[in-house]
Amino acid sequence: MKEGKRALISRKVTEEGAEIGYICREEDDGKDSGWRLYSGDEGPLFFMEPDHMVTADLNDVMRDHPELVPLLSSPAGSEYRRDGDGRFIAQNGSEEKAEELLMSAFAGPPERKGSTLRLLALLAAAALLYLVIRSLWQ
Repeated sequence: MKEGKRALISRKVTEEGAEIGYICREEDDGKDSGWRLYSGDEGPLFFMEPDHMVTADLNDVMRDHPELVPLLSSPAGSEYRRDGDGRFIAQNGSEEKAEELLMSAFAGPPERKGSTLRLLALLAAAALLYLVIRSLWQ
């Protein structure tokens, strides 16, 4: 059987059995689908280790999580979070804007825009978001 497009999935989901609680889609670079699936409770330190994310065949993921199938046609930049009733709700974009600002600050010249740089910017955005939320809860 031919392998389909790939997706990146948090090891909290694949190995610890956590429920998928947050998904987002990046640009499809031809190597993978752009889909990223998380439990939603990964902290900034989780993303400091690149091996905390694994790749999987998107068809296998959809077979195991059919509730995600209707979201597959969503364009790059889409984000969904599971609500208290178990449904995936589109995010309003406030997180996207914060990430976009951070990405533009770290991106540098176009020739440096690669997956490693995007990952670093995402890590910085996650760390900043974590610090903001933590300071609000204290």
